[in-house]
Amino acid sequence: AAVYAYVAPGRENEIVDASVKGIEKTFRAASKAGVKKIVLTSSIVSLPLTLPDDPPVNEKDWTKDLQVPYIRAKTQREQLAWELAKELNLNLVTVLPGAITGPGFAKNTPTIDMIEAMMLNYFRFGVINMNYPIVDVRDVVDVHIRAAETDCEGRFIVCNDTIPTFRDLVEALHTIDPKVGLPLMTMPNFMLGISGMFDKINNLFFGTPMIVLPELMATLKGKIWN
Repeated sequence: AAVYAYVAPGRENEIVDASVKGIEKTFRAASKAGVKKIVLTSSIVSLPLTLPDDPPVNEKDWTKDLQVPYIRAKTQREQLAWELAKELNLNLVTVLPGAITGPGFAKNTPTIDMIEAMMLNYFRFGVINMNYPIVDVRDVVDVHIRAAETDCEGRFIVCNDTIPTFRDLVEALHTIDPKVGLPLMTMPNFMLGISGMFDKINNLFFGTPMIVLPELMATLKGKIWN
């Protein structure tokens, strides 16, 4: 479990503590109960983003940009999990999903907020110049079951092999529902600095969810999921 929130003023310590303190209590309790294997849901945000022309990252890589509380929580939690697995002699598999979409959500997550914002024409003026590593929740469930039932250990990235851009996603939604407007432009990276202003205006006038955190925009600027 984790507090999945990017825009959550005042909750920074809660976001980190829930993940880091929670994982230690869980692993030690599991070890005392005789559990030998744990499958942990981590996140693709524990991997570094890259410049567009850089070589791709893999499961051996870890992000060093921890300015966003949620990214810090997920990364430090998984790193602690590997330390505890070694100390407690546990077989550990960590699953690193991208942004999880699909059916069956009881309430919105930041990922669902992003898709909803697209449907509410949040990006009508312009869409950010970046990709978005989405994955279907049913595939994520399937991977967890395979990881639990297979004799394996290690980190496993779970996302689409081709990562769509934000424009790709809006265009796909437009194909499904023409009321979803196409972006007038793909915004250059320097405009990410004023995205917070558009976020507040859209929230105030159109009721779209707040999705922009300055630290998140700084982390994403000029980078891609690769």
